[in-house]
Amino acid sequence: MASYHYLVPNITLAAPPGYRLAQFLPAATLRQLIEASDAELAVRFEICGGGRVKSTSEAVIRLHNGEWTDPRALRFDSIGAEGNAWISGADIEYLETRITPIDQTTFRSNQQPSYYTVFSAPGRKTCFLDNTLKFSDPVTINQIAAYGIWVEGYPACEVDAAADIDCSFMLINPFERPAVATFEFEGRDERPRLRVAPMSGRRVSFAEQLGGRSARWKGQVYVHGRNRLVAYFASHSYRDPCCLNTLEHTDAYRGRDRNYPFTQALYLRREQGRMLEG
Repeated sequence: MASYHYLVPNITLAAPPGYRLAQFLPAATLRQLIEASDAELAVRFEICGGGRVKSTSEAVIRLHNGEWTDPRALRFDSIGAEGNAWISGADIEYLETRITPIDQTTFRSNQQPSYYTVFSAPGRKTCFLDNTLKFSDPVTINQIAAYGIWVEGYPACEVDAAADIDCSFMLINPFERPAVATFEFEGRDERPRLRVAPMSGRRVSFAEQLGGRSARWKGQVYVHGRNRLVAYFASHSYRDPCCLNTLEHTDAYRGRDRNYPFTQALYLRREQGRMLEG
């Protein structure tokens, strides 16, 4: 079994204005990654945007005889910055979570255990969002090897500005070089191209890309580019983009065939019949 001396950082959104972010690193599953019963790790939470690290919170967590001495250090809380950056979408913030061994600790995997980040606000829906690997994502590696570009999308979107319905992609560039992303909307000719600066994020309103106040559309959307970005999807109010309905990850394009070989189709039909009979 392979051993790793590092964990890949995780990326997620920072809290929108009016929201509180709470991130809980899972003590039990993090313990299972560590190959010894004693360890000392540095945990660093960075709020980034506008090309720089804006704030940092650090803690040291210790594992002794298989138990965490202070599991409270595995939690991070943050309040969304006030201002119009989220409204304009020009420069939203993101959170980077790093876990680094201080001693000679090794891990059974180089990926942090799965966990959610929680976004809550008084009088508004609470949203749970999973996190994204900053690099070394096997799905993305295989995708770019197969198609030469990074492609992600979301299958069921609706925009109706008159009815106060909008959707957005949040595009995060946690790297040191700028990236350009192209959007494709099902059934529409518009293909807007947007630049995302290094260590920055943008909220891209579908309504604003499709006609503003007169926008009305539903369907599937893709975003792609030569350089990979971290993407998240949100449905929200058109008049107040800070009023969120859902906050979710996007889906990587995998290029699966729609057609099956005849023999496989027969097998699938037989299995479906058995399920219905059972």
